[in-house]
Amino acid sequence: MAKNRLPQACCAQGVIRRTITAFPGFAKNRTFGTDGIDDMQNMSCAAYPALSARAPRIGSDETEQPQSAKFRAVAEFENRVYTVEGDGIYYRSGPLTPQSRKVKRCSVSFDSAERSTAALSGALLIMPDGIVIPRQGAVKKLNYSFSVMMTKLVSDETGDALYLAGADAAAIRQGDRVTIYAYDNSGEQPTYGEKLCTVTVRGIEKKSASEYILRTDRQSASEKITGEEIELYFVHTARPYAFMTVCDNRIWSCSPYGQINASCLGDPFNYDRFDGLLSDAWTFDFGREMRFCAAYTFGDRPVFFTEHSITQVYGSDPSEYSVQTKECNGVLSGCEKSIAQAGDCLYWLSPRGVVRYNGASVQLISQSLGQMQLRDGVAASDGRFYYLSCKADGAKRLLVYDTLLGTWTAQDDVALFGYTQNAESGGVVFFTEKGNLLFVSSGKGGSLTAQQGESFSWYAEFCDLCGRETETLYTANESHLHAFAVRMELAQNTAVKLYVGCDGAAPYLAADCTAQGKNKGKALFYIPLSPHRADRYSLRIEGQGAAVLHSITRIYHAGSAIHTGAAVKIKQ
Repeated sequence: MAKNRLPQACCAQGVIRRTITAFPGFAKNRTFGTDGIDDMQNMSCAAYPALSARAPRIGSDETEQPQSAKFRAVAEFENRVYTVEGDGIYYRSGPLTPQSRKVKRCSVSFDSAERSTAALSGALLIMPDGIVIPRQGAVKKLNYSFSVMMTKLVSDETGDALYLAGADAAAIRQGDRVTIYAYDNSGEQPTYGEKLCTVTVRGIEKKSASEYILRTDRQSASEKITGEEIELYFVHTARPYAFMTVCDNRIWSCSPYGQINASCLGDPFNYDRFDGLLSDAWTFDFGREMRFCAAYTFGDRPVFFTEHSITQVYGSDPSEYSVQTKECNGVLSGCEKSIAQAGDCLYWLSPRGVVRYNGASVQLISQSLGQMQLRDGVAASDGRFYYLSCKADGAKRLLVYDTLLGTWTAQDDVALFGYTQNAESGGVVFFTEKGNLLFVSSGKGGSLTAQQGESFSWYAEFCDLCGRETETLYTANESHLHAFAVRMELAQNTAVKLYVGCDGAAPYLAADCTAQGKNKGKALFYIPLSPHRADRYSLRIEGQGAAVLHSITRIYHAGSAIHTGAAVKIKQ
């Protein structure tokens, strides 16, 4: 990105001023002496070309919450935001605010694992538990396996009819594919024994609260089921794999072992029905060499990721589905939640860094972060900014990519679990690993108007600056850095400190100010430097409160050549 600079001026006394007026975020891969920021905290490029402190967040604070309060899943459904927490499922209605009331929908028992969510056919699904949250009515849970008593078996030319007694039979629906086993209670723990048959449920008739007639096609193995009263064990033959997404009124999922499957049309619990209909399920097996680690819907197609490829499914129905795989920077294993869409592109954390996908090609965009090692990524997006919570060189950091400017900045160590849009403000709500909600502005950045939210400190450390302008104006013996002039805009009570270091020495406090009264607004900090010449200088600006950095001017004094009467040499 081109940097805007003021013209270089050389006065009669041999003073040269070089001014930086554009701050494009991180520049860790810079060459020696170029402008850029080497490290920062809680900064933003939203006010570009100026650099500003990020907007404050509102909502719950970042205090540690008990383990039971930490989030297991977050999902939006029917103008509600649902959260799965240690003791149940909760929702918040309407636009989210810090005062939004949390309502408990139901009590459930979850282990410590994270859950997957999907909205399909008017219901919110929580997997792998098989929990169904409808628009109205009670929350249900699908039993993937259960035992039930068969009181009678009737077979005729139309098929088999199993008369079942047991409330668990309500988990079976028309169209389900189930495997029936003999029930074995001979041991200490009841389990299922011999496999008897696999059937597709063609119809189910409810006779009473606990009595059902299950109608199936005639099965070759059905003779193994006697007509006497017997306890049977039912197992649904298929369910979603580890990574899920919703597309075209189906749940699509993939496994680490190379399989992709799609549920029956509008039916999130049937993955094994193949009747030659448009509503059929669909599956594709690549083999174990394709170790899928993420799934996402981009546009009108499901996309599946390995660490080194992306696979897209094309077509409108199972008879037409085809797959296309592209070798590229895929999703880093364990970073499936780093995928987020901003504008018309997808962004995610790959083994090589953060990449952007426009539907045709994958491009690495994190070069300015240098050799920073990123892992454990969880992302959010407000449409413009891509927020990546990750471990960077082992430390937790929230990195922010401005998709319009192509710039990276860093905030603090907040650890994201998930996010949702805040319809009231147009921003986003961060759900943190600590079990808190943080409301984040979408951002005009750099505004010094009154803002509610937390108080936080910030800093920016600039790349080492050359003390001698050897490339353009003078030889090594003819100039040295004399002073910095830093122009900032400060809100009332904003405290700012400026530090300067020379040739790698520990930086010293060069200026200290708290904006009050007439000192608020735009202020100029003039920092004279020690008279000795140095090859490199460092500059650190830190503060607390709203602030906008507009320019940094380096002031050079000409050296011995001017003082001996020689002409100023300018390289062409």
